[in-house]
Amino acid sequence: MVHTLATLATIGLCLMIAKVSCNVYAKAGFPTYFGLLVFLPVINLIVLYTLAFGEWPIHKQIRR
Repeated sequence: MVHTLATLATIGLCLMIAKVSCNVYAKAGFPTYFGLLVFLPVINLIVLYTLAFGEWPIHKQIRR
């Protein structure tokens, strides 16, 4: 019973993290699926670095 609840809580937390990260990337102008890359071990650092220090596509559109 405890394992089932822990598994459901873990799945729920992963879904919540995926939803939030997809929304953040979508609002920044990046493709929504970039949010799912947070679950891949090394790629998540690269994508997070791009989000933090790269030029956002939404800023390119605003300058036009």
